[in-house]
Amino acid sequence: MGKHLTKEEREFLFEINDKSNKEAIQMFFEKFGRYLTNNNINNFRNINNLTRRNVRFTQEQKDFLLRLFPYKTEDEISDLFYKKYNRRLTKKSLKTFKCKNNKNKKSYSKTNLQDNQLKWLLNMLPYHNNLEAIEIFKNKFDIELSNNFLKNTRHKYHIEKQYKQKINDMRYREKIRKPLYNIINSYRSDTGYCYDYVRVDTRKYQLKRRYVWEQYYGKKIPRGYVVIFLDGNKKNYDINNLALVKKGTLSYSVTKGIELNDKDIIKTVDMLKKLDKKIKSMKEA
Repeated sequence: MGKHLTKEEREFLFEINDKSNKEAIQMFFEKFGRYLTNNNINNFRNINNLTRRNVRFTQEQKDFLLRLFPYKTEDEISDLFYKKYNRRLTKKSLKTFKCKNNKNKKSYSKTNLQDNQLKWLLNMLPYHNNLEAIEIFKNKFDIELSNNFLKNTRHKYHIEKQYKQKINDMRYREKIRKPLYNIINSYRSDTGYCYDYVRVDTRKYQLKRRYVWEQYYGKKIPRGYVVIFLDGNKKNYDINNLALVKKGTLSYSVTKGIELNDKDIIKTVDMLKKLDKKIKSMKEA
């Protein structure tokens, strides 16, 4: 290729060495009226031991990037830089810039926040998840933190473990949990019975009777047990009207035609069931 280029064309390729192949081809065509291929550009650089120069930034652009690195991802930085300077940056150019300026995100966990801001953040993180912490911190200090920055901060100061312990603590959970009785979905079965469900999580629903019983006694319902209404009113969720019954005891009372409208009756029916089972086993023996 070197034989087919004039001296002026070679000097021009040396001048635009910091451009990409696509940009260099377009600029070469606008100046000399003929196209070069990617192989032509690569061969010229290899023959002359040229490597593409790093993207140059003005001092204003450098300061802008350095302010964004601690709190934004690479995609967010590229979008903001494009809006401000009408220039699109690639991930590779951003990584090269960070390596040359020694601006990795991990080094920003303490230095770029003021002491009062960092202290306030560390006191807030145990009680809020990352999304809530970002919004609260932005409202107070007008600084938008990134999710990765908060993850690194939790890992560095061992806050993640404290957060999980407090959430798993029943007393702390009762303080922060909002009453969910206003979020109820009713489902009517084929038999005409209406079931009331309470949303306990974004994707989890629970029968309201079971939810009320568990919240009052502070423990989960054992396996094989159900919660019934003593007075037969399916809308009366008073804790005194709810009783815990074994599934076997409930089915036994239905077959015998016994109404379970009192806790003492439930205990009696449970004893009768055990007695009938023992008599039946003795007869078979």
